[in-house]
Formats: sequence, structure tokens, C-alpha cells
Amino acid sequence: MVRILLIFLMIMLVIIGLVLKTKIPAITKIASNEQAKIKLTQLFKQLVNALMILAVVGLLFVYLNTKVSALLYIAIIMLTSAYFSIMLAKQIEAK
Repeated sequence: MVRILLIFLMIMLVIIGLVLKTKIPAITKIASNEQAKIKLTQLFKQLVNALMILAVVGLLFVYLNTKVSALLYIAIIMLTSAYFSIMLAKQIEAK
């Protein structure tokens, strides 16, 4: 059961990463100037890369197939998400 949930999570990470990758130009249109657009583009590209890396790393955790490793994987994903959320909030605040 844990293995199925981790595979589902990995698939969701890939889907979210691909959607974000295609929507970066639309998201950066909200930026007020060109420098802010560049920073937002870089931030979202880093997020997409991190999501793809986490999806690949998830294969290791699927192989381990323990509850502790699954919780560790989920914690890593949550910390990554929190980091990018904080960075996005800082960029929005810096305007």
C-alpha cells in the first residue's frame, strides 16, 4: 500500500512539474518589471527541476518500501515546497 501511494506521489510530482514548466510564461506576466520576470522565471525553473529530481529520488524510497522511508520522502517534499513558497513570498514582497 505504501509503495502504491509513493508511486502516485511521484506521478503527481512529475505532472505538477510539467504543468508548471509550460505555464511559466503565463505566471511571470504578473511581474511588474523585466528584472522581476527574470527572477520569477528562475525560481519556477528551479522548482520544476527540484520536483523532477524528487520524483526520480522517489524511486529509491519505493524500493526501500518502509513506512519510515516513506515519511522521510514526504517530509523532504514538504520542506522543498516550503522553501520555494518562502522564496516566492520574498520575491513578491520585494516588489
